[in-house]
Formats: sequence, C-alpha cells, structure tokens
Amino acid sequence: MNKSNAETEDSSWNWIYKIGGVAALIAVLIFLLDIVLTFGGGNIRYGTLTAIDMFKLFQGNWLVGLRYLGFMNIISWTVSIPLFFALYAAHRRVFKPYAALALILYLVGVAVYISNNAAIPIFVLSVKYAAATTDAQRTLLAAAGEAILARGEDFTPSSFYGLFVTGIIGIVFSFIMLRGRIFSKTTAYTGILGFLLLSIYIIWATFVPVFYDMAMIFGIVGGILSTLWYILVARRLFQLGKGVSKREGEWELTNQATSNIKVSNLNSMVSRIGFWSAILTVVITTVFFIAGILTPARSGPIANAPIIPYPYTTGIASFIPMDYLWLYPGILLAPTFVVLMACIHYYASDDKKIFSHIGLSFALIYAAVIITDYFIQFTVVIPSILNGETAGLSLITQYNPHGIFIALEATGYLMMSVAFLFAAAVFAGGRLESAIRWLFVLSFVLAIGSFVIFSLLSYDIVAFEVTILTINWIVLIVSGILLSILFKRAGQDILKEEVN
Repeated sequence: MNKSNAETEDSSWNWIYKIGGVAALIAVLIFLLDIVLTFGGGNIRYGTLTAIDMFKLFQGNWLVGLRYLGFMNIISWTVSIPLFFALYAAHRRVFKPYAALALILYLVGVAVYISNNAAIPIFVLSVKYAAATTDAQRTLLAAAGEAILARGEDFTPSSFYGLFVTGIIGIVFSFIMLRGRIFSKTTAYTGILGFLLLSIYIIWATFVPVFYDMAMIFGIVGGILSTLWYILVARRLFQLGKGVSKREGEWELTNQATSNIKVSNLNSMVSRIGFWSAILTVVITTVFFIAGILTPARSGPIANAPIIPYPYTTGIASFIPMDYLWLYPGILLAPTFVVLMACIHYYASDDKKIFSHIGLSFALIYAAVIITDYFIQFTVVIPSILNGETAGLSLITQYNPHGIFIALEATGYLMMSVAFLFAAAVFAGGRLESAIRWLFVLSFVLAIGSFVIFSLLSYDIVAFEVTILTINWIVLIVSGILLSILFKRAGQDILKEEVN
C-alpha cells in the first residue's frame, strides 16, 4: 500500500476515533451518576436483600433499585463498545490479533452480563407485586424474584464472568497500549493498575464477601484510576481523530515557548511546594473519598431507611465518633487546597495572574466556609449531643438532609468549582496543561449543571451536596496527579536553567 492510500485509509478511521472519545466521556458521566446513586441507595450491601426487599426498593426509588442490580453497568459497557472498537482500530497495524481478540472477548463479556442481569426482570416483577391482590400471587412473584436474584444479582458466581472479563479486557488493552506506544505510558499504567484493583474488588466481593469493606477500598481506588484512564484515552482518541497520529511517550509539554515563560516566573521553592501540595491533595482527598463513602447515610432521602428521623438528634450519640471521622480529612484538605492554588497563582504567566488571583480568592472562601462548617460539628454539635443538650441542634446537625451543615458544605464546594474555572485559564500550554484546563472546566460545568437539575426537580440540597462532593473528589485526585507532574517538570527546567 503506497503512502497516499495509507493516509486515505487513516483518515477514514477519524470518525471512529472521535466517536470512541465521546463514548469514553459518556462512560465517565455514567460513572459519576453511579456514585451519586450509590450514595442515594444508602448503606445497602450486596446479597443482603430478599426479593420482597428488592420489590419495596423499586417501589420506593426505582432508579436506585436499577443501580443496585447493575443496570448502570449495562449502560456504561454498552456505551463503551465504540471506545473499545476505536482502541482496536488504533492498534490494528501493530497488535491486530491481540486487539481483535480483546474486543471479541469484551463483546462476549458484555453479552453474557446483560443476558444474566436481574435489573429489568426484577423491576417488572416489582410492578406486578405492587398490583397483586392476593397472598398467593405475592408468594409466587417473590419466589420468581428469588430465582432471578440467584441467577443475576451482582457479585454472585453467575454474574462473575461478565464483571470479571470486562475488567480483564481493560488490563489487556492497557498492556497493548504500553507496547504499541500510540498511547502514553501514563495512560497504559493507569489502566493496568486501575482495572487490576477493580478485578481484585470483583473477586473478593463475589467469593469472599466477609471482606467486602476491605474490597471496597480496592474498588474505590480502582474506580478513580479507571475513570482517569477513560479521560486520558478520550483525549488521545480526539487527537487521533484530528489526524495527530504520531506515537506518544510520557506526558510532555510540547509548547516549549509557553513553558519557558512560566518557568521564568517560578523559583525552585514554588515548584517544590507546588509538587508536595499536589501530592498531599491526592492523598488527603483519597482518604476523604474513602471515608465519606464508608460512612453510611442515616437520614433523609439518600438513606435506605430513615434510621434517624426528624429532629435528627435522637439516638445519634451512639454514632459518635465513627460518623464524624470523615470530617477530619475534609478539614485538612481546605488549607492544602489553598496552598496548591497559591502555587498555581505563582506558576501563571503575568497576563493570566488575574485569573489565578480570582481562583485563589474563591479557594479562600471555600476553605473558610468548610473549616467553619466542620469545626462547628466538633466543637458545638458533638459536645452538646454527649451532654444531652439537643435543643436547637436540628438545623446544624449533619444528619439534617436540608440543614445548615449540608447547605454550607454545598456552598463551600461550589466555591471550589468556581476556583477550578478561573484556575483553568492559567493552563494554555501543551498536552498536560490542556488536560488540566479541560478537567477544571468540565468539573465546573458538571457542578452547575447538577445544581440546576436538582433545583428544577425540587430535590433536597443533600442530593446536590453528594453530587458536587463526588465530582470535586475525583477532580482533586486526577488534577493533583497531573499538577504534581507539572510542578516536578517545572522544577527540573529551573535546575537546567541554573546549570546553563
């Protein structure tokens, strides 16, 4: 095949790459929705609900019921089919047999999972159960439901193949990326580690349910890394769709002129503080994320059952201190984020410092609101509860789904999203800066969009609070990793200049 024909063939695949990139971003949005619904489902453990419990769950909140039975997996994996086809297309010249085999196994895994999944059958039975008029009818429907759950509930041997294969295929494609060098090593290693942790989580949750809480840690970290992998893959597929076909190595700053301008604004101290504040942000946010998810919702619409009813002060002494431990990393995160934003301000070129200064100002507002909100829980709410002085606590306790605590927390993290938006203007250099910029912009769009949607649907403020927390947790972890690389390289450039 001559060069002209090769270029024509490559251009014919551009739309495949673009569609694959869009599919990857849609999968990320579905993942975020899945997390929100996880919070909305309360503290539900897999394998603990009977068929009748499932019918009641569907009647109370059918969306949470579908999520519990893996319907979000069906949507996500179906949407991801164009993504994996695009990955096959990208590697068709270097590892075609392996890429083709991986694609086929992925399609088989998805088909097996969908065919065994219990979400739609249980939903249909729940409607019939609600309409049943005799005990005999309800007993028959409950028996049918138990049979379906035994065959198709997530983390049972019958659903294991579909769950496990999709994770393994992510690992396989990541190894192909590593060898093919069409995608960066960062993308490949992120996929290998993320999907490996998810596979461990699936194995433990299915066959060793006694260690489910420990397995959740693997699942959370794996979920974050796999989400980052989807974002990195989407970015590269969009590049391929534009005809950028050169092979990639590690992340690099291709706009050297922009890099030199920004390095001139830095000193080695700023780069070191920026690097370590970014690393601390990742570590603290990860702990915060895990602690928040493992802390059960005990009241309001996002709890599986309202364990603590209005006035949200009865019996909560028994949940101290465990239900408040998640606030400690939240307090530590506030000053760490301010330091990180200050370093971004010093990193900005002179013509962009106005944007970084505004972003730093919103970061200070976020820190002040969150530290005050969380500190009140430790210094006012907890001592009052332990001393039996609960009068007037209803509005400020964290268990009130539309109280002051939730409102202030939502406000604080909304200010963080605004800080992200203005900080995004600072990054206009190469690929690494581009990834940070669009990540910050996307987080703001998702935050504002979720606020508008939940307001129009008349949801309690707690729904928005859970959503914006989830969005910002993921953005802080991913951007923290990228910013640590950015500041590390800026520091290395400074050293090179000093040597020269």
